[in-house]
Amino acid sequence: MPDDFDLSNLAGNDLLGRVRILTSEDAIHKAIGRGVSQAVTDRLFTVNRERPNALGGKRTNFYGQAARSTGFRLLPGEVQIFVAGPAGIRLRIKGGEVTPGKNVSSYSGKPTRLLAIPAVTEAYAKKPKEFNNLRLLWSKSKGRPVALVEAPAIKLRKTKGGFKAGGKIGGRVIYWLTDRTVHKPDPSIIPDNVVNQAAKASLNQLLK
Repeated sequence: MPDDFDLSNLAGNDLLGRVRILTSEDAIHKAIGRGVSQAVTDRLFTVNRERPNALGGKRTNFYGQAARSTGFRLLPGEVQIFVAGPAGIRLRIKGGEVTPGKNVSSYSGKPTRLLAIPAVTEAYAKKPKEFNNLRLLWSKSKGRPVALVEAPAIKLRKTKGGFKAGGKIGGRVIYWLTDRTVHKPDPSIIPDNVVNQAAKASLNQLLK
């Protein structure tokens, strides 16, 4: 979905020409802004229902948040449809590369050198600092840590006389660590036909 809706790209320019005879460019932009932003909102709510997170953890309703942040603004000679949030929505739609170093690590408190990718359900939508039992797992071949894992611990079993050691627990990978992630664009989130159909419907409303 383009950030700026260019009227010259609107399929069915005969329709646009007829509308321009009857009303102002500003009225056309407002109508398209309302219609397309509502269509995008509806589409994002649909995606939210159809695409739970892959790990099966507690839902954050990511696309629902995006739907509620959708709107439009009028600029000189154009109308801009926007999805303001949440963080990462543009990456999901447009694709791109993510590298560390722009933020402070929640684990070390220093500028990020690696990205933490959830490996288990309970890590989804959480930061490493929200766990109090993680340690780094190093790779000799890569010369850097490759995961955050649960620190080993002793499982205690309650007995009549108190507690008894019942074996070791921990060691699971909670986050994988990587120096970059590459994301392909996903045009199915907001297909072009959703935008174009909504724009044409808005123009037809102006002819009534």
